[in-house]
Amino acid sequence: MVSTVCLVMLVAASTGAGDLVYVECDIRDTAATSWIEGMTILHTEADCFLALAGDLEPSGVSWTAIDEAPVDPDSYRILYRAMCGSAMPSLPGEVVLETERFILIRLASPDRGLVTVPGVGILRPLRPAEARMEPAPPEPTMVDTALVADIAAAVDGDSLQAFISHMQSYGTRYATSPEYDACADWADTWMSTHWIPCEQQYFDYGGLPICNVEAEIPGVEFPERIYIICAHLDSYCDEPSTAPGADDDGSGSATVMEAARVMAQYQFRNTVRFVLFTAEEFWMVGSEYYVQQAYEAGEDIRGAINLDMILWAPNDPDSVFIPYDAASEDLALAAGEAFAEYAPSIFPRIVYDPGAPSDHASFWKYGYDAIELAEGSADEIWGGYNPYYHEPEDLLLNYMPSFPYGTDVARAAVALLATLAEPLGPSSVEGGGAPIDVDIIVSPNPCTGGSLRVLVPEGLQPGAVLSVVDLAGRIVAETGSVGPGELVLDLGTLPGGVYSVVCPGAGAAPARFVLLD
Repeated sequence: MVSTVCLVMLVAASTGAGDLVYVECDIRDTAATSWIEGMTILHTEADCFLALAGDLEPSGVSWTAIDEAPVDPDSYRILYRAMCGSAMPSLPGEVVLETERFILIRLASPDRGLVTVPGVGILRPLRPAEARMEPAPPEPTMVDTALVADIAAAVDGDSLQAFISHMQSYGTRYATSPEYDACADWADTWMSTHWIPCEQQYFDYGGLPICNVEAEIPGVEFPERIYIICAHLDSYCDEPSTAPGADDDGSGSATVMEAARVMAQYQFRNTVRFVLFTAEEFWMVGSEYYVQQAYEAGEDIRGAINLDMILWAPNDPDSVFIPYDAASEDLALAAGEAFAEYAPSIFPRIVYDPGAPSDHASFWKYGYDAIELAEGSADEIWGGYNPYYHEPEDLLLNYMPSFPYGTDVARAAVALLATLAEPLGPSSVEGGGAPIDVDIIVSPNPCTGGSLRVLVPEGLQPGAVLSVVDLAGRIVAETGSVGPGELVLDLGTLPGGVYSVVCPGAGAAPARFVLLD
């Protein structure tokens, strides 16, 4: 689509090195030009981009100088039109460029902090893109499609809803709030309880320590090759204390947790990471820090799958929005194949959209392949048609009529990740012991009446103890030493919810069950 452009200031007819310029073309068409090499790219859309000019003026394209050097990118912010609704809000600076999709605003002075418009949200800063790392040569793949199908089939809607319900129960997950910290601690504990090495990555933001959460299943044959599934754990509303964020982005974060739950039972040829980012709502602060660290360490990230809002699906049939940048088309097409195989009722809308905002954009900035999976309306800028977007009503209850849409998106995402990571077979749990296919079996499931039958498998280490843990990773019931055979657990004092029976250190796979009130 060709943007309609309106310049609202007079500009010079030529440019010098360091001038801010607006270039009207698909940046993919500039690869063979000499003038693009000296430019610093600040923002890219499908049919235009903003950049600091090099020594050569753009040629063969339509372009306009916006501001003369020296230019400080911190003096500018982007307002997406889809954020505004029908009425244009009062803006915190001078409008210097308008396109069909966005408005460029020049602030009165440079500002590295958050610039917020009431009723609209936080405006997007301009950020220089890094030089793309040389892509690793492709390697032959050996995908066991039967194992991928088993992993995808294990994705469970009740489990996703339980994760989302827990996340929204904090009331807010605003990135600098104690509630966010508590939720990050819970995610860290939950991952560790399920034998996935996990850590919180702390860094400073505005004088405050904030953190991402990262868990990893190391690759057996090629641990240096990394595939990531990610989402942002923080939430946002105009009133930060009331931001339940069930869809944005409890739904994506729940998918990351669910991916970890089902994939922990397998080993993979390549490394798999499960990452929950902080401060996405502050314009990808957590993911930019994470990817910058990976970039500077020279990590071989082969692909990232970002999930941001996958619950709102009021139409039948529904679609999923999959934006990609110039380097990530193959990954997007692979996602389309995963939907065709594992979620055929959902139409994948694969779109070249290098301006699509969310944590995948941080990977693009540092030259890594990445895509986003988002509910179909997100091509209007993250859920333009979702009435609960950034509202206190962003609650799981309001999305229940859309299920199994969210489950199907999660299933396709996990199938794609498993395909990329190349499963080799059942895993041994962290800490040694019996193989993961030594299972604890529980019944009935769902459980009613507070009584649960547990079949303890052969092969556990002597002195094994069974524990019942809740979604926060807390032990809520425990047995003495157990041996093989059947026993009955009395759960009459526990509230309804989702729990797991685990045998820490003994090598048995956790058994998840639902307890009904």
